[in-house]
Amino acid sequence: MKKHAKLTVIVLAVVLALSLALVLAACEQPETKTAYGLVHGKGYVGKATVVRAGDSLVSAELDEACLPTYVTAKSAIEGYTVEGKYSSHGEPATANFYKTVKFADVTMTYDATEAGGFSKGYMVGTQTMLEFFAVEANCEKYFEAVAKNEVKVVLADGEKTDILNAKALLKTQNNYWGTPAENALGWKANVEATCNYVVENGFDGASKKEDFEKKDNSATNPKLDNELVDKNGVKTGATWTDMWDYFSLLKSAFGK
Repeated sequence: MKKHAKLTVIVLAVVLALSLALVLAACEQPETKTAYGLVHGKGYVGKATVVRAGDSLVSAELDEACLPTYVTAKSAIEGYTVEGKYSSHGEPATANFYKTVKFADVTMTYDATEAGGFSKGYMVGTQTMLEFFAVEANCEKYFEAVAKNEVKVVLADGEKTDILNAKALLKTQNNYWGTPAENALGWKANVEATCNYVVENGFDGASKKEDFEKKDNSATNPKLDNELVDKNGVKTGATWTDMWDYFSLLKSAFGK
């Protein structure tokens, strides 16, 4: 009986060891995680995608969808556009905004009523556009609708999906900041630098916006005259103004 008891104990130990090994192996399998949120002065909906294996960051990607206000009508269309006043680099300007925009189960309506000297802009019920996009699930709805060309603009001849589409709104497709000056990186180069930085260094280099400090590293590269360096002195290779926004969104995706 004692031999049988010992054998049973050994078998159980082997089974437990194999089970633990399988659990650990499963934990190390690569997983794709995403996070959505407003970035760059709350003017765009960002999407961060990371692949993690256990505690390791394998890869990272960023994309941004411009908000519906990014595309306007060249001329007024009675009943279907609204003249709105907005801030253009701090100066008042006007444009013909499409009155009604739809995506998923959401309807946005442009309100030209002025508040603080500028139009209220797109509303979702009683919420302003920025209040609506303060919720990650709403950012996801919008971004994915843009990516799938499912954002509709209401016009006299129907709901059009070829106006606020991926080509017009996604920064990976619309050439946003695509032809920078000689001493500027541009959007795509900043995305690449930021993603490479977090993959190589993780997220310990900053816990607040001020942890990224601008340094003039143009001696090594004329495009890095305002390169961002983290609190540990690690060069990020990025120069864009809102590094903290993108870093935080990538960190949020990694933490899911």
